[in-house]
Amino acid sequence: MKKGYIICKDKKEGNIILINYENIGFNIKPLNRINYPGIKVNSMVILNQNFIERVLKRKIKRRLDLFVKLMISVLEDEDTDPDDVTKALNELSKYRSIIINKYRKYLDEKYISLLLKKLDFLERELKQKIIYIDDYESEKETRRTR
Repeated sequence: MKKGYIICKDKKEGNIILINYENIGFNIKPLNRINYPGIKVNSMVILNQNFIERVLKRKIKRRLDLFVKLMISVLEDEDTDPDDVTKALNELSKYRSIIINKYRKYLDEKYISLLLKKLDFLERELKQKIIYIDDYESEKETRRTR
């Protein structure tokens, strides 16, 4: 049997503490803001590889859906500020680096390559929008000077 970690209760203060976890897993911090009586969890280490994959895929899917919604709103709006598109592009590149550096060791290569292709597509669309906005602005300025 694998020995993962031991949870003990501190005798003096009554706090529950984590002692001696040997396996390295994926560390998460729950965002539960509901007050309830019982144990309050500040962070948790997931050791089961299948559960890690499920949690990460769900987390990635949510974030990817947010990027798609953001991209749709940016692309459909004619009066989009170029700074908003640049911010979205920066967020996308930051998320790409998180996936490559943090999640790669937990997910299989097929899924990572598919995800990076999706992010490339989103990045190309945002770059095209920046080019379109710049062309539109320059065309507007040339019309004014004539």
